[in-house]
Amino acid sequence: FDTRHDLAHDGRWGNVITVNGRTDEVLRVRPGERVRLRLLNSSNGRVVLPDFAGLDAQLVASDGMYLHEPRNAAGHELAPGNRADLDISFTQSVSGPIGIFDRFYPQRPNHLADVVVEGEPVETPTFPSPARAHVPVWASALDVPEEHTFKLNARSGGPFGIEWTIDDRAFEGHAAEHRAGLTLAQGRFYRLRFVNESARLHPIHLHGMFFRLLARNGTRVDEPFFRDTVLIRGRESIDIGVVPSDAGSWMMHCHIL
Repeated sequence: FDTRHDLAHDGRWGNVITVNGRTDEVLRVRPGERVRLRLLNSSNGRVVLPDFAGLDAQLVASDGMYLHEPRNAAGHELAPGNRADLDISFTQSVSGPIGIFDRFYPQRPNHLADVVVEGEPVETPTFPSPARAHVPVWASALDVPEEHTFKLNARSGGPFGIEWTIDDRAFEGHAAEHRAGLTLAQGRFYRLRFVNESARLHPIHLHGMFFRLLARNGTRVDEPFFRDTVLIRGRESIDIGVVPSDAGSWMMHCHIL
């Protein structure tokens, strides 16, 4: 997914959604066919909530990581940078194209693509879902004291009149002397908290590591998969659990340009 003609939302959202560079994308499948469909939100700011129009779309991987078990893809949001892999079997009889819409804002749905089921039927493959990864439960993770709370906000200043900040600091550039916002030990479990003090959406992306979303606004979330990008709404807080496995200096940032 991508957006163009950036006329709204401070130039970030755009008013036209494209799929693979097109506004009239069509996926053609045969009756009974089973496909794996990868979705990537490459927009510079738009969040997409795909509505699969009653298709049996099973989420099998998120951000390139398999789930513990497949789950219905309905309601799975894709912030900028998020990826999703779907397992879809076209076993139901349909007539005419199936419209796929973005319903992140229900009052303003956006057409994404059409699915056309046509041709001679094929036997539906019956192999088991690939979504059967080991995903730790971490049932007591919220009892672990948070290692750090990151505060997301903005202030006046900078060459563009506004500076987006983490812990009241704007990024100083790519200089080698830029000090780390946090240092973690390799192989140890950490609980980190993010507090969005602004009203803006912030999809936070961590390089070099995957994490599990543990809670939103202090309420436990049961997601049977890892992520590398998570959407934080305005005035919202989240908790994540992470075990850094790869040593190095890693960037953390909001994925909205």
